[in-house]
Amino acid sequence: MATTFLLTNYLGAKGFGQYVFVISYATIFYALSDWGTTIVGVKLAGEEKDEALLFGNLFFLRTWLSVFSVLISLVLFSLLPIFDQETRPLIIFSSLLIVLFGFKNSLAIVFQTKLKMEKTALMEFLTGFLVLIFSLFFLKVSSGAAPFLAAVILANLISLFAGFLMAKKLATFKMKFSKEVLTKIFQEALPMGGVLVIFSI
Repeated sequence: MATTFLLTNYLGAKGFGQYVFVISYATIFYALSDWGTTIVGVKLAGEEKDEALLFGNLFFLRTWLSVFSVLISLVLFSLLPIFDQETRPLIIFSSLLIVLFGFKNSLAIVFQTKLKMEKTALMEFLTGFLVLIFSLFFLKVSSGAAPFLAAVILANLISLFAGFLMAKKLATFKMKFSKEVLTKIFQEALPMGGVLVIFSI
């Protein structure tokens, strides 16, 4: 609420709309990168004998889905003539959020599997708090929506690191390619991901 108050008062209606649009653009393509793997990952974690192998392959798959989504967002961005010169660099910069959101939700899979949802809540609280702090700092050195976007990216990066430290105490990631595990994830996530993407858009 404090950050929203700061945004609306500092940016005005046009600047706030620009900021919301940029964040929403990244969020839409994050939904594409998730493709239902968060829900499927939690489900399969309770079924797989080798949990570490499942987590490792989930991380691998979700990373590549994030990269793929970033590429699609940038290609679409370059083809659409609707972005003005002020918004275009913000859209490019915001593509980092697609990857950061993907990594954070990969950790959320671990927390949900281990019934430690408070860890996810802690990550989100830390993100919100840091966004406010960094926004106040960056506003002193720059203007427009860019400082707020930088604050969001930096806050998510730090909360991701904090989440990783918490996840390490709960689970291990076996970074070993498994065609069987990836096929199982993909088969279950494919129809669910399509539905989630449609509703997200």
